[in-house]
Amino acid sequence: MFASVGFGDITAETDRSRALVSTQMILDLVILGAVVRRLVTAVRTRLHRSGTTRTTPNP
Repeated sequence: MFASVGFGDITAETDRSRALVSTQMILDLVILGAVVRRLVTAVRTRLHRSGTTRTTPNP
């Protein structure tokens, strides 16, 4: 589950819960970055195999 800082509707009360939520948010960002990196790598690999390397239109 992705977490956000939010607007204070639900807040962590103890230091332990704040640490847990902070760790969760950092790990969620790492996971999101890994997924994006994998998708970009897959698209680049697919374009390279098909012989299409140009990513900008020809003027």
